[in-house]
Amino acid sequence: MEKDSDMPDYNSAFDKETHQTVPQESQPESQPESQPESQPASHLAPYPAPRQAPHLPPRQAPRQAPQTQAQTQSTAETYRFAFPAFFTSYRETRADSKVGELNSKLARREETIKELKGELARSSAARDYGIFNNKVYQRKIAELEGKLETMRSNVQDQEEQIRIVQEKVLGQLHDDSWTAGDDSTIRRELAGLCDRIKALMKNYAVGEMGSALERNPEAFEELRVCLSEILVFPKAQPTSEGENNDLEQLRSKLMNSRAPAMCLAALCAHHCYTNIIGSPFFTLEGQGNAMQLVYERILEADQKEAHEWRYLLFKLLGSEPVAKNNDNAKESYSKLMATACQTLTVAFQHGPARHLLKKMDEEEEVQYFKGLESVIQYAGELSHRLWSRRTALRVLNLSELRAMPFQVSSKLLKAHPLHRLEDEDDDSCDGMAIRLVLNPGVLGYGSSDGGDYKTPRVWLKAEVWLGEKRPRAVDKTETKERDSS
Repeated sequence: MEKDSDMPDYNSAFDKETHQTVPQESQPESQPESQPESQPASHLAPYPAPRQAPHLPPRQAPRQAPQTQAQTQSTAETYRFAFPAFFTSYRETRADSKVGELNSKLARREETIKELKGELARSSAARDYGIFNNKVYQRKIAELEGKLETMRSNVQDQEEQIRIVQEKVLGQLHDDSWTAGDDSTIRRELAGLCDRIKALMKNYAVGEMGSALERNPEAFEELRVCLSEILVFPKAQPTSEGENNDLEQLRSKLMNSRAPAMCLAALCAHHCYTNIIGSPFFTLEGQGNAMQLVYERILEADQKEAHEWRYLLFKLLGSEPVAKNNDNAKESYSKLMATACQTLTVAFQHGPARHLLKKMDEEEEVQYFKGLESVIQYAGELSHRLWSRRTALRVLNLSELRAMPFQVSSKLLKAHPLHRLEDEDDDSCDGMAIRLVLNPGVLGYGSSDGGDYKTPRVWLKAEVWLGEKRPRAVDKTETKERDSS
């Protein structure tokens, strides 16, 4: 193959200092017949042919059609201009892709930085808010600590005042002079309560018993149940018309105009003496029954200690509160008593006894309520004075008295003025059964020094109505004797 004159000679020497090709001297063509002489290493070709195995013939390059000079030049020009343009376009595409990728990363970084800045701003705001709240809370804590210190000082002062009052109260443990007084004073005040009740009910009772009983059947039955607490009903005897005459004894000519006031006063007295005088813990609304149960249990164990406990309790409850000007102080016992008495007043006003009241206008109703409240309030104060002593009392109602036949000499019973027992020796009513209890009896026990609880003393006699006197039955033997004589 002929050697192209335009192609560089790669076998020529290369000057490393000048970076130019140094032309070599022409050499004679090798003679195939003769062996070439050995030459120095500097004259060897830069790309020697690979060594072949000695037993194999040298590999022959494939034969190709020779190219002309024009074809060779065209191929060189094509590679000279096409390859750099392709490579440049490829590099620009790669560069654009890299730039886009970097821009995307940069945008994500900027978004992350923006979020971090927002989070930092929120954290800073929260920190500032927390610092502000801490300052506010510190001020509040300081204020509360100051108030707490003031309250502690006030509590200490109040405890000191309470201690002084307790010493004064406990110093009067053996002195009953401030309570209800002696037996004569107690009898006078209990009798005065009965007189106030009678005077009040006489002004507001219905005129005739018949008009009260002729009301609707429901009112009649309600009134009958209420009267059973103070009135003994005879056995029912049906009349010719088939009506029940168990209240006929109150509609007689003698009792028709008197019975309403008598029954109304008896119901009010039963209400006052049972629920107030005989109930020491009536002021403790919602807790009175529990306290009464405790009191009864202590009585079963030790009677003297039970009365001593009750006595000390009421003395302390009746003491005035230490902090009179303190709005936050608990209500005094007097306020509790007033509230309880008002509740009992309303209960009686709207109870079954209202059927025995006359028809009243608004002004009369107000006056009646005020009078009733005054009576019950007086009963409450008297009850407190009685139970604030070491002495004890017992109220006797119809259930305890109905089995007792009347005796004019009785220390516990006294007849109603209708029976006209003016003479103590008049025994015309002796042996008669009790029909109506106008006021209960009251017995007192014990002494001011806490002893002698077994011997009762009468503080109030029970006033009773024995029914109308009937003509004495004449014995048949007496009649025969009178006729024979």
